[in-house]
Amino acid sequence: MNFGAFGMPRSVLFLFTVMVLFAGQTLVVQAQSTTLASVPENWRETATEYGFSLGMDLNLGTPLSGFANTMDRAGFGATFQGGYQLKNQPVMLGLDLGFLNFGRDRRNESFSLTIPDATVLVENTYNLIHSSFVLRLVPPAGDVRPYFEGAIGFNYLYTETTIENTDSYLEEPIARSTNFDDFAFSYGAG
Repeated sequence: MNFGAFGMPRSVLFLFTVMVLFAGQTLVVQAQSTTLASVPENWRETATEYGFSLGMDLNLGTPLSGFANTMDRAGFGATFQGGYQLKNQPVMLGLDLGFLNFGRDRRNESFSLTIPDATVLVENTYNLIHSSFVLRLVPPAGDVRPYFEGAIGFNYLYTETTIENTDSYLEEPIARSTNFDDFAFSYGAG
């Protein structure tokens, strides 16, 4: 394995760098249409006074406490956010929805004990889905807009096993089972 700075594999370091560069990048979507000839000089303030906001973050998740005892790898994924800034109010209401994958294990196994020559691909995946409703207090205009945010939602962790033909990736799996799943309430502020 090729290691870079801080003793991290280069692929992890590259992914971390990309996540830092794109963290918090959002796109403001106008709730009204306009022509170029009618764009006011203060278009930036007008665009952020109210309207929809969309964003995406890349995520790195590190297992802690009891979860770290059973999962020894970091999770990678993405979170998508959407929000609506109330007109002339410092309030944005929104929703976050994200996914983390903590890896997969793949192995070939005999399809049955009586026919050991027929093999199938057995794959385990370790995933986390998270979602939350968000209330953000943010100035409605300005180049720099610090904010305070509160969120309430859930985390759904699950492990899934699929059995597939070894030489075909386009077919449906032979069998699929959720081995473990857990649902947890989540909240936070910052």
